[in-house]
This record gives sequence, C-alpha cells and structure tokens, in this order.
Amino acid sequence: MRSSNPIMLEARYRTWAMASAVAGRAVRAQSRIRRALYPGKDDGQDTVILIHGLWMGSSCMRVLGRLYARANHRVVFMDYLCDTDPSAIYRTIATHVARANALGSRAHLVGHSCGGVLAVSSWLQSQGHLAVDSILCLGSPLNGSQAARRLLAHPAGKRVLGRTGELLVHPLPDGRPNGGGPVPRIAMLAGTRPVGAARWLGAVSDQSDGTVELAETRWPGLDQHVAIDCTHRGLVHWPHVAALAVAFTEGHALPSTNLSHE
Repeated sequence: MRSSNPIMLEARYRTWAMASAVAGRAVRAQSRIRRALYPGKDDGQDTVILIHGLWMGSSCMRVLGRLYARANHRVVFMDYLCDTDPSAIYRTIATHVARANALGSRAHLVGHSCGGVLAVSSWLQSQGHLAVDSILCLGSPLNGSQAARRLLAHPAGKRVLGRTGELLVHPLPDGRPNGGGPVPRIAMLAGTRPVGAARWLGAVSDQSDGTVELAETRWPGLDQHVAIDCTHRGLVHWPHVAALAVAFTEGHALPSTNLSHE
C-alpha cells in the first residue's frame, strides 16, 4: 500500500534522486518518483502538464506540482533535453494531452521560460487542434530572447543552446490559428527583479527578471499579462506564484495589477 505521508514521500524522493544522479539516470528516476509523489486521478480530474525551462529538469517544478496536487489536479511532469528536436517535444505534449482527453480530463499546460515557449509553440504548430483548456507561461520569452541571440553569436553558443534553445531566438507568430479546435486561455506571469546570470553578464537590462526582458514576455496573443517582483528562478519557487497558477488553471482571472514579492 502506497504511503500517503508527504514527509516520507519527500524523503523518498530526495533519496532516490540522489542515488539516480550518482548512477547517471536522473531524468528517468525523477519521472518515476514524481509519479509516486503525484499519482493523480484517472477519473476526469483536470490534468496539468508542467514543462520546465532550458538546462533544468522537472525537479524545479515541484512547488507547482505540490500545489496542483493539493488542489486535486492530475499532475504530469515533462522532461526533455535541450538538444531534443522541438517537433519531438510537440509530439510528447500532444501525447500527454490526448491521454488526458481520453480520460475525460481537461488538459492545461504550464511552462517556465523555454517550457512556456514550447507550450505555446505546440498549440500554434497544431493549427489550434491541440485540445488544451489553458496555457500559462512563467517568464517565457515569447517575443524572442536577447540573451539567447547573444549566446548564439558565440562560437559555442549553438552547442550550449541546443536545438530546443534555438526556439528562443525568434519571436512566435502574432496571430492565433483558426483550426476549429478549442481556443485556450493564454496568460503570462513575468518577473521584474533583475537578478540572474544574464543580467550580471550584461545580456539583459534592469527591466527584466535577470534572464528574460519584460518586453520579451509581452506577446500579442496573450489574454493576460501580469508582472511580479520576482526573479526568473523565483517564478517556479515562490509559493504565491504557484497559487496564482492554480487559480488561473481553475478558470479564475489573474490579478489586473502588478504584484510585489512580500
């Protein structure tokens, strides 16, 4: 019988994650463990697909995962490598969405940074046929990333960004497709605290979250855009952001004014 004690489950996760890292199987082990931590319900509950950012892993989405699980949502953690062909990631997203729909569940995409770009891109590439109810981006440069362009100009930049990271160089198309499928609500939570490696290297201005410029998050296709006094990494670690994400997924509008980190 599976234990429901969250402290024991978290301890099990940490132990297994450390062991898998030593064995060189971190990504695969994280996916297994998270299925144990957040088994979800195959009974029509909404399914939330969490997509991490570039050079990160699904472990960075655990705060979001916990709050979605507590709100009785089925949680799916997606992993990908930065050198993965984006079309393969789109197919993975479509597979998760199809599985959710087959269970009678509404599907939602929540992506941090590059994960948000992948989420919106997957819907655009499907010509609107990807049946998702909402897409929430956290600090995602939908208008293209200045930091990515500067990195790509470096001789080793293409290798560092990988094929997935190259998506960040150019802005996404402005228009929404008219494929006849459901039109999801699309929103952005963007950080405004300019602390991060890109800021230290001078790749972004003080109108940023330290990695992504605020202007890069203001994609014309958004239904809502809210700025938060938060760093780029803080967008996936700050519990208040996670609470806003859950509320948006459940159909509530985001606050209409910018928020401070208290």
